[in-house]
Amino acid sequence: MGWQLEKSNHKVFEKNTLVVVASQLRFHPILLIKDGKHIAEFQEKIRSRFPIFSEQIARVIVSQPNPSDGEVKIETLEEKQYLFKKEDGSTTILLSSSSLALENRNHEERSQLISDFDMAINALLAIYAPVSARRIGLRYVNVIDKSKISGDLGREVNWAQLITEKFLTCPEGMVNLENTLFYSEFTSPMPEPLLGAMTLRYGLIRASDPVVKFRFDTDRYLEGAFDVSSTSEKITSFADDIFSLFISAAGPELQTWMKAKE
Repeated sequence: MGWQLEKSNHKVFEKNTLVVVASQLRFHPILLIKDGKHIAEFQEKIRSRFPIFSEQIARVIVSQPNPSDGEVKIETLEEKQYLFKKEDGSTTILLSSSSLALENRNHEERSQLISDFDMAINALLAIYAPVSARRIGLRYVNVIDKSKISGDLGREVNWAQLITEKFLTCPEGMVNLENTLFYSEFTSPMPEPLLGAMTLRYGLIRASDPVVKFRFDTDRYLEGAFDVSSTSEKITSFADDIFSLFISAAGPELQTWMKAKE
């Protein structure tokens, strides 16, 4: 049956716990991009908002089923990426021969994210159409810092006040959450009308610093061919699904700290 979400109306908050929001379109390779053709024309379409340009070589993991035996072959390839950034460094467009992505590391409002991705998609279609899509996805990565929220609120809060019980389930009477690390991952299909799937990775982790934080990482995606001109509608719907799932995990003190805008 897959995910069964209780839909929540979208809200904009004064604060959020997002560390990165990324949207990506994957398509069958366009050799003109691989050869560096028309990159200048693509830049001109987006330069008013993304004036900073650079290039990099990225490693890409590709999985391909073998038609003879059905086994999946995994390869690591190197490909050139063209990067276009905003002046404040908050948002980057990454273009390669087989994908177009947007990464935002200072997310404030969904409307800006969709507007930026629309600009990139429209530039891609204007210069390189037709584009044969393979996958569209939207990913939101939240990192919830209990000590920071406690400091901002001026009172000590615990994980049970920040995260709802269904996302903090442990063996009853056997584990103390305050001294426990855990990480879970689920992938399940989504219902109609858009179908596709959503992956959720969440748990109490210790990453680059010794402080334990709660990570809530959601990837909503659709694989297979679709009309690239409908990308904006799909990303908006994906964002609705991700928001509904996040709100189901956000406890009362976390929502108090985020503070919904009127």
